[in-house]
Amino acid sequence: MKSPHRCHLRGMTLVETVVTLIVVSLVASFTMNLVRDLPYRSAHHKLLGDVRELNHSVKVYQAFFGTLDSARTAEDVIEHLKDAAASESARGIADLTGSIIDRRLVPVMITPEESITSMPRAVWSRSQKQFEIVKEGFSGIKRFELEGDVASASLDTGAGTTRGSELSTASNWIWEYTDQRAAGRNDPTIVPISSAAPEIEVSAVSRDAELLKRPEFSVPGGSYSIDDYGLELTISDPNVAGVSKIHYSVNLQPWEVYTGPITVQPSSHIRAYAQSLHPDWRNSGPRTQIYNAIPVLLRSPGIDLSAEKLDYNENQKVRITIDNPNEDLVSNVEYRINEGSWTPYTGPFSLSTFEYYLEGARIGARVIGTEDWYVRSEEVSSIVDRPDPWFEISGDASGSIITPAANYKSAGSLSFKGTGFLEVAPGERFKIGTLDFSNREVGIERDSESVDFSINLVFDGTVNREFHYTLAVIETPNSAGSEQGNADYVRLEKLLSDTAIPIRGERYHLVLEFGETTEKGYSSPAEFHVYEGAAAEGSLYARLELAD
Repeated sequence: MKSPHRCHLRGMTLVETVVTLIVVSLVASFTMNLVRDLPYRSAHHKLLGDVRELNHSVKVYQAFFGTLDSARTAEDVIEHLKDAAASESARGIADLTGSIIDRRLVPVMITPEESITSMPRAVWSRSQKQFEIVKEGFSGIKRFELEGDVASASLDTGAGTTRGSELSTASNWIWEYTDQRAAGRNDPTIVPISSAAPEIEVSAVSRDAELLKRPEFSVPGGSYSIDDYGLELTISDPNVAGVSKIHYSVNLQPWEVYTGPITVQPSSHIRAYAQSLHPDWRNSGPRTQIYNAIPVLLRSPGIDLSAEKLDYNENQKVRITIDNPNEDLVSNVEYRINEGSWTPYTGPFSLSTFEYYLEGARIGARVIGTEDWYVRSEEVSSIVDRPDPWFEISGDASGSIITPAANYKSAGSLSFKGTGFLEVAPGERFKIGTLDFSNREVGIERDSESVDFSINLVFDGTVNREFHYTLAVIETPNSAGSEQGNADYVRLEKLLSDTAIPIRGERYHLVLEFGETTEKGYSSPAEFHVYEGAAAEGSLYARLELAD
């Protein structure tokens, strides 16, 4: 007889077994991924915390120390925060009993290999003025560390309410968040990222402690003439004697204990606050004064001349002295002659008759500042007149082309016509005639290289002198180029005559040069060009130059 109660036992089917294995596999895979990602997630959360604290530090820096406009990278910002966290600075910022940032802080950058992944990294946003977390880019900070003995460091600043931030004793990460309050302290500490012992030990501040009055400045901030600097500034303490002392900082440098008057230079930021020495008083707020300079227009120099005119007797040299009415330490004098380049003035100098007998000289002078606060003076000038001419001559010029018959086929191809001149002074350019040049195909043989040129000058109807020059004749090979490129020309081999002539006790050379031409020609001082197949006239000028 069978029992009425039977157990129906059976094994798992194949489908159930497969489904079970898949579920177990998925759970195991998820668990492994979760465990594997824990370091990554932990690092990400640490970086988020670090960035949050740093951004708070940035706000403190901007409130107490100025802008971060010059910072271009995260590293730049960290260095600014470190500068603000110098030991002296960390001790005395009003209402800030902790330092801005630990000076041991070092950023660890992502590697090139990591930069191409989606690893979170901290970067500085110049537009938002804060650190941000991004997951792409070729640079960034993957974590922050402290140099030195991290395990022994502590963020207990001994100041009011802390943010519960302290160094991790288990790793080299900077912040751990404990959300604790320091027992018996009520005053807030702003972002105490690094430790800084109080400058003076005082007992715990009372809950009812009064705020100290801010220091007073003997000279208020503002703009003053640069001549008033350096200003002597006295900082006084308006509080009850013995309960405080004054600290000051110049241009965001470390705080110093005030002991007496300080000298203020232009563009200075002076900050001062009263530090409490008694538990019934709290540090005052800071007082900031900015001192700017009003630029000063430098006074124009004075020019003294030993004579107002050059001559050939007593005043063959005129001595120039320039006086600077401004202080030598802040200004220098420059001068120039006849609109030339400016030259530093180092002492008196002289002008010679034989250098400036044609035009005389205009001496310009000005004063320039050695610092940006001093504005360049107006230019002043004095004139040294040219001397009266040593002589003024008049006369006539004539000349001829001496042509070697064997080499020159067309006598009419090159000729000179002289002209008269009136009241010519030494060094003055005057016209002595024109040169007529016909550029024909059969004018000058190719083997003809030069012709002789003779000029006769008659001065005042009595002095007759002959000067000899050589004209090189250049036949340019014709090509498909421009008219100017195909032009033949003559060239004065020497502009200065070989001989000198005596006139009224001095010896002078005759100097020739070409001038303007008619339509089919062009010239330079030494050359006269005529287009192929054309004829043109070129003016010939001379001047008398004093011989050495």
